[in-house]
Amino acid sequence: MRTRDGVALVADVYRPPGAGPHPVLLMRQPYGRRIASTVTYAHPGWYARQGFMVVVQDVRGRGDSQGEFEPFLNEALDGADTLDWCAQLPGSNGRVGMYGFSYQGATQLLAAAGGHPALRAIAPAMTAWDLYEDWAYEQGVLRLANGLGWAAQLAAEGYRRHGDAPAYQRMLQLAAADGAALRDIVATTASALPGSFFNDWLHEPQGSDYWRRRAPAPRMDRPLPPALFIGGWYDAFLGGTLTGYHAWVDSGAEAALIIGPWGHLPWTSRSGAVDYGVAAGGGVDEVQLAFFRRYLCEEAGDAPTGARLFDLGAGVWHEYAGWSCSEQVLALHPAGDGRAAVDVEAGLLSAEAGPEGVEWLVHDPWRPAPACGGHLGQPAGRADRTAVDARPDVLTFTGMPLNESVRLCGAPELELHGGADCDPFTVYVSLSTVEPDGRSLHLTAAGARLSGAGPWCVRLRPVLATLRRGQKLRLSIALAAFPGLALEHGDARGWAEVRAGEHPVITLQFAPGAGRSALRVPLVEA
Repeated sequence: MRTRDGVALVADVYRPPGAGPHPVLLMRQPYGRRIASTVTYAHPGWYARQGFMVVVQDVRGRGDSQGEFEPFLNEALDGADTLDWCAQLPGSNGRVGMYGFSYQGATQLLAAAGGHPALRAIAPAMTAWDLYEDWAYEQGVLRLANGLGWAAQLAAEGYRRHGDAPAYQRMLQLAAADGAALRDIVATTASALPGSFFNDWLHEPQGSDYWRRRAPAPRMDRPLPPALFIGGWYDAFLGGTLTGYHAWVDSGAEAALIIGPWGHLPWTSRSGAVDYGVAAGGGVDEVQLAFFRRYLCEEAGDAPTGARLFDLGAGVWHEYAGWSCSEQVLALHPAGDGRAAVDVEAGLLSAEAGPEGVEWLVHDPWRPAPACGGHLGQPAGRADRTAVDARPDVLTFTGMPLNESVRLCGAPELELHGGADCDPFTVYVSLSTVEPDGRSLHLTAAGARLSGAGPWCVRLRPVLATLRRGQKLRLSIALAAFPGLALEHGDARGWAEVRAGEHPVITLQFAPGAGRSALRVPLVEA
């Protein structure tokens, strides 16, 4: 097909048995249409056998499509043109649904912005709403490994398209970089990725026109199609999934939500150190099938409604009318004798505030605390943090065994008092369960860049987990989560301006105790 400005976009079309007419499922993606998101979904041929015509399209400048690729910038207009084309395909009944995750989820939100009459339903999975905060940064900290890896992958494919074999090989090496090779890579990325969007991400300030023009968030002043939002507790884009779902609900549009125990991919039963069993897979393809049959075929059935959320503690699914954080909050207070970084048992976490004190935490940029599971680690998921918590560059505060089961439902927050010897500084705060066998299993976390005199508030990612009798809660604080987050340079320079060897040693004086730092945990009765 050709867009309104004459660019040819290429698609594969999978046709179901029979003459039709049939509804159309559209996926628009930048990774080569033959992949068709089969890392998470059934093959398009399976959907075709269920009675849908499936269109998988290379977006502008990717795969075999013409034009220049600029992430997100052309997807609203190109999406509208593609919807026109899909609705008029031979054998189409004129009704189109869209599905796909990550970038393919963003193409759905951007296409929905135009209010196209043929677009009857969308199923965006694991995608951003605010490109800056959901994709490129996290509470002001650059997401290094995810952003750089994605940029290198797209750059490599661009060089392959243009036949530049040496540059293609350089990008493959960059995409595979980790550990020490990544420590100083931001400083050289301008030469490593010339013309890449990643350089824009390093230099553009939050709130600039650059981010606004590329935000996947659609305009909310037009009719919106029914939407099935799919997310994972350990997906880096969980915030975008939840924001999109709430925006749909607040607008009065029909919306359903599924959140599983998954990272970005794959969506399987294994999450870090925990295998939740076959049911944790979620049956996303079958759920999507029922959803699209309802809105594209007008069939009655078990289409998803409300919120279906996986409980990371109990290992079961819960059905809710909607998703919101608990308003019942328990304040837990860290306390210690000054050795919470060097002795994993020295720091305590209690509902009763202890005496005022000081804990010291030192970050060595040559041996930074690693990202371990969660949404930033590789692999993502409910990782075993025991070895990381035992490091001397991680503060740990552990509660007493629970006397009864409770359910954590929402986004914990840490009110942090203290100060660092550079401004700004980065913290990575995680919450885990300590099992009766002593293992520390990740629940939720977040990174944040803090500046000024404080106190500061670090909001952890939302989570749903039933905590069992005998388990303990543990709060862990580090000054890095490498290479998930870029290393802190501690001054006003941009991320790309810091040269090799300029990342400082950072010392945090953390102030627990009465009336000072506190962890607020949203709980409901289990």
